Formats: sequence, C-alpha cells, structure tokens
Amino acid sequence: MFNFVYKDIDFQHKLDEAGYSSEVFEKHIHPFDEIVYFINGNVTYTVEAESHKLKPGDVIFIPAGMYHFATVDTTSKYERCVLKFPDSYIPEYIKDVRKHRSCFIGNEPKYLNMFNRLDKIKGSYNNDELYAICLCDTIRILVEIYHSSTPPTQSQEEVPEVIRFLIDYINNNLDKKITLDLLSKVSNFSKSYISNSFKLYMKAPIIQYVRTKKILAAHQMIENGAKPYQVAKKYGFDDYSTFYRSYVSIIGAAPANNSLSS
Repeated sequence: MFNFVYKDIDFQHKLDEAGYSSEVFEKHIHPFDEIVYFINGNVTYTVEAESHKLKPGDVIFIPAGMYHFATVDTTSKYERCVLKFPDSYIPEYIKDVRKHRSCFIGNEPKYLNMFNRLDKIKGSYNNDELYAICLCDTIRILVEIYHSSTPPTQSQEEVPEVIRFLIDYINNNLDKKITLDLLSKVSNFSKSYISNSFKLYMKAPIIQYVRTKKILAAHQMIENGAKPYQVAKKYGFDDYSTFYRSYVSIIGAAPANNSLSS
C-alpha cells in the first residue's frame, strides 16, 4: 500500500483493523485539499452541513477550509485512500465546477483502477519522480470526478435544520464579528441550545468553529498577497497578537504573504 509524504503532498493508503481507537477520526479542518476514496468499513462522513453513510467506492473531495470528520464503527476495519495536496494545484475550471457540486461523489469502477495504480508504482521511482506522478494522477482523478455524470451517493444522513442555518450564516459572514449573542438573534434559538446542538452534531464548540473558519479565510487572502495586518482587521481581530497566535496554532506557520503551507 502506498504511503508517500513529500514536499507539499501526503498520499496514503490506510487500513485500520477492528478495535482501533476512534480518537484518530476527530473533527478537523485544514488549509489544503483532500480526496478520500472509501474502500471498506462502517463509516458516516460529515463535511460541513452534509453527512453520508459511505458505500465502498465512494469518493469525497474536501476543498481547503471545509470542516469534516468521520464517525467510525471501530468494530469493523476501516480502509481508505487519502490524498492531501495544495488547493493551488487544482485547475481553475474545476474550482468553479465544484462550487455547484456535492463533496460526495458516487461510486464508479474507474476510480478503483486509478487508486490501485498508486499502490502499484510504490518503490518503482525516486521521490521527485513519484511527486510528479502523484500530482498528475491527482489532476486526472479530479478531471474524471467532475467529468462524470454520476450523482452523489444517495444515503444522506439527516442534518438538523439549525445546524445547516448556522453553518451557512457563519460561512457567509466571516468578515463580521460573530458572537453567540448574534447567532442566537439571527437563528431565533437560545444561546445554550445553539451551543449544545452545534457541539453535539459538529463535535466542536461553535465559537471555535467560527475562529477557525476566519483564520482559514485569512490564510487564503495572505497566500494571495494580502498583508497580514489588513487581513486580521478584515476578519474582526482587533488585537493582532490574538490573530497571530490563532493563525500559528491553526496553520502551523506565521502569517506571511510569501509563505507556503501544506
């Protein structure tokens, strides 16, 4: 099975046998793109306000900055391929198309062949050659995903309406000061109900989610040349030192408009 981590890509074929710890599947969010090819297991995957029970062969394409996690039945083995790579490597037309498509892609036999190829090339090339091949194969996989007319997997899980509303509101208003009082007002639910419901479903405190999304949006602007101080102000951080600490904690590097993150 392939396990290739080099420069700014991380490609792995992962297999966890029954009885493994569920802690490794905690919620997360990151500044790079991720493709998950599901092979086997009893898994429900959540990306923002969309949740699906996975079937073997399903593909999930998670753009940078999207909150996601797997709910895994650890009495069964869990096998999947995971490809992580910078958003900047994706053709612009695919970025436009994916805005109107679900992150969950239906099963097609050709995906299996494409991922199996990565297993077969392990050990046949040096790191730089493998890096080039993996990038080319990633583009090929993405082209096939968005060329396909296959609909998203149908086994969608029910997501509470209040969670959908809160996620949409937060993501559409990241440049505003978003507080629990504000979210209570715009949703017509109490602060305690919002806090408890969001943490129960999304497995994270709602204000932590807000701050993480703001930092990832700020990261995108800085990567595109914006000045860190201006970006911090845009996303409601009056104290730059608070922005700086949050940025380093989430991105793993100091904010600088010439930085590269993976």
